[in-house]
Amino acid sequence: MNVLDYLQQAVHLSPHKAAFIERGSSCTFSQLQADGLRIGTYLQDKGVKKGDAVLLLQPLSTDLYKALIGIWSIGAVALVFDPSAGREHIRACCAIIRPVAFIGSGKAMLLTLYSRAIAAIPIKLTTGTVPFVRSFRKVLRQVATDATPHASPHEAPQTSGESPALITFTSGSTGVPKAAVRTHAFLATQYEVLSHSLSQQESHVDFATLPIVALANLAARITTVIADTSLTKMSRMDAAAVAKQMVDHRVSRLVASPTFMKRLAVYCNQKQMTLPSLTHIYTGGGPVFPHIMEQMKQAMPNSKRFAVYGSTEAEPIAELDWDDVSPDDIEKMKIGGGLLSGHPVQQIDCKIISATFADQYLPHGKIGEIVVHGAHVLKGYLNGVGDAENKFEVDGARWHRTGDTGYFDESGRLWLTGRASAVIRDSKGVIYPFCVEAAVHAQFAVERVAFVSFLGKRTLVLERGAYHHEPAIRQQLQWALIDQVLFVTEIPTDKRHNAKIDYRGLEKLLVSSQ
Repeated sequence: MNVLDYLQQAVHLSPHKAAFIERGSSCTFSQLQADGLRIGTYLQDKGVKKGDAVLLLQPLSTDLYKALIGIWSIGAVALVFDPSAGREHIRACCAIIRPVAFIGSGKAMLLTLYSRAIAAIPIKLTTGTVPFVRSFRKVLRQVATDATPHASPHEAPQTSGESPALITFTSGSTGVPKAAVRTHAFLATQYEVLSHSLSQQESHVDFATLPIVALANLAARITTVIADTSLTKMSRMDAAAVAKQMVDHRVSRLVASPTFMKRLAVYCNQKQMTLPSLTHIYTGGGPVFPHIMEQMKQAMPNSKRFAVYGSTEAEPIAELDWDDVSPDDIEKMKIGGGLLSGHPVQQIDCKIISATFADQYLPHGKIGEIVVHGAHVLKGYLNGVGDAENKFEVDGARWHRTGDTGYFDESGRLWLTGRASAVIRDSKGVIYPFCVEAAVHAQFAVERVAFVSFLGKRTLVLERGAYHHEPAIRQQLQWALIDQVLFVTEIPTDKRHNAKIDYRGLEKLLVSSQ
């Protein structure tokens, strides 16, 4: 089995349909497959074999999927990590799994200048223009020229469902990075789950922001529009360019982070324009607060809006149709009830456990740690590193600890109350900081807010643009027993989605400001 079996079916049924539209040019399903196989031929000719790891550092693009097709067509494994995590992270990742080849953008190739581990990789291929590095474009032209008119693609080695397809790494911020291995069978299962959760209709035109969704689109024969702007830093996102693409290509579905959605919606609302072709929008990768959904409704009036909750190891976990959110639900968020994330998807088993006993499931209304089990939940990490902290078994079933806390209401809907590691226990009692943050977002138009224990005090951190909200926030959050309110220029967030608070970075910022 190989996940490319899905692409082969798409090529058979829709060979001339656009798989990707990028910067005004389209690439059909048949052309995508042909170019991908040419990359595979090149790698194979250079000595890359079944099971070898190929480091792939390429932004979301048509070339990314051509590279993946090439890697998987010869039974190799795509290796991906976050180079922005630093040199030590790169060294540690390459020590765990040594790649034999490196495919990357021109910018990614600069890593060879300061990383011995990457410089030592013998085979390099760039999608950019880098001196002394083989060009992706030249390979495609050369392999196509060398092939005879009747030549068949290279012979693909047989891969089982349990053969590794994709390996990613955790940040390693608390120790050695953990390698998450996704097999061909796992990716196929994840696609089946996403096909139910994300309205994978062939008639959709999708706007790509997440690589896993664009991969699923290939299997579903959905045309994917690639953004004409960088998505690596949301502060640089060109909302005008995105809105124009959506109008020009009549994009009907969008799956993106809350930060992306907010920036797009704010732009549209400021320009008094709407995106009428959008019918389905899904947002996740960070907390989805009510004000974001309301901004989206104004900018995208014909769309159904969904919030999706998941994690790297289990995606998706729960989904919420925002039309089902009641005024009582909003009121509950305002008084510290947490953030509603909806019913768990039907393909997953989701439970709440106590902090003491992993096999003790808590009843509705009781807060505990969220754990999940299912076919699209990663069973473990490479070489077992991290399994002891994140996995456990009950009656032969392998469960994953999400590290998040929450509870089920009487309707069976999941409410999030924040990270288990962030719970504050002090002389005033127990409080879940995320519930405080959700309460602020449910009532006030603030960009970001964080609630932490700093120097032994319950501290609410706001950005300086929210000065005028302080008196009202203190009044509405009396139940949180806040000791102090501090202001910073900007609350740091995660690098991936620019949506989650970086609490370690925030603590360093607060300490340095003392």
